[in-house]
Amino acid sequence: MSTLRILGTQNYSIQAHLARSADGRIEWELVRREGDGTRFLLQIWDPRPDDRTMDSLKETFLAFWLDAGPLDPGDAHFGFDDGQIWLLQPLHGTPLPKLWTDWSLAQREAFRKFLEPALAGSSSPRLLHPQIIGLKAGRIIIPRLIGEPPFGLPELFEQLANL
Repeated sequence: MSTLRILGTQNYSIQAHLARSADGRIEWELVRREGDGTRFLLQIWDPRPDDRTMDSLKETFLAFWLDAGPLDPGDAHFGFDDGQIWLLQPLHGTPLPKLWTDWSLAQREAFRKFLEPALAGSSSPRLLHPQIIGLKAGRIIIPRLIGEPPFGLPELFEQLANL
């Protein structure tokens, strides 16, 4: 049975714990909204940081809309209560693992060759976890992060190699 998180007025069931920051203050989870089943990437600060840090996080979130790029999911939700702050981003497209195992070596290499410069040109860090990366016709979607990513491209391809 999965654990339940209540964020604002919505219930989300935790599907997977994806990563935790080195200092243990930020966690990334794959969650599913109860009711409609929509999948989200949840970045959560628990316990809630001080007000100054929270203001900085809000400013970073608002900047998402100023420099959005083709890798961005297009919408996100930033929220907080007395004990925590969260960033929710819906996961669009087909999860990468569902496609990866059927791809040829050439298709996998083409994906790698596309991804490296696309990430280098991005103004924001991304969570490079196979379950978070979505693919739609002509598009790769990778949610942004606020702060430092817990891992990078080498770890992504290591995880993909183990599928």
